[in-house]
Amino acid sequence: MKLQKQLLEAVEHKQLRPLDVQFALTVAGDEHPAVTLAAALLSHDAGEGHVCLPLSRLENNEASHPLLATCVSEIGELQNWEECLLASQAVSRGDEPTPMILCGDRLYLNRMWCNERTVARFFNEVNHAIEVDEALLAQTLDKLFPVSDEINWQKVAAAVALT
Repeated sequence: MKLQKQLLEAVEHKQLRPLDVQFALTVAGDEHPAVTLAAALLSHDAGEGHVCLPLSRLENNEASHPLLATCVSEIGELQNWEECLLASQAVSRGDEPTPMILCGDRLYLNRMWCNERTVARFFNEVNHAIEVDEALLAQTLDKLFPVSDEINWQKVAAAVALT
């Protein structure tokens, strides 16, 4: 209960949003307090435009979240965040539907993890080049763009885009 009070104080000091605390209490309310804290920090970081929360940011040091130092006294210094998070029903490695996904040393909101996988899949797909009949392309571009003494950059751009 003390952690919940500290999280609410963080809202008053504008370190967290009410949404961050509500998310944490909803998905990890009865879990280990470290899971609740990680959920609140993950939600906060997502609200600031970050895709994930690196576990290294959960270590109690000056470079991490300002809120973390005050909460570590409540939850105790954890030696293995990964083990603690994976023991929670709110966290998985992505093999089952959970609100948070632990992938490597990064904690994601489920939807952010799914989005990142979709983007990665797109870039990892083999893209085959389309064979272009260069003579036909040149003939078509000559019809579309009149001949001139200067370089026609629109024609060049069209040629580059098509090849």
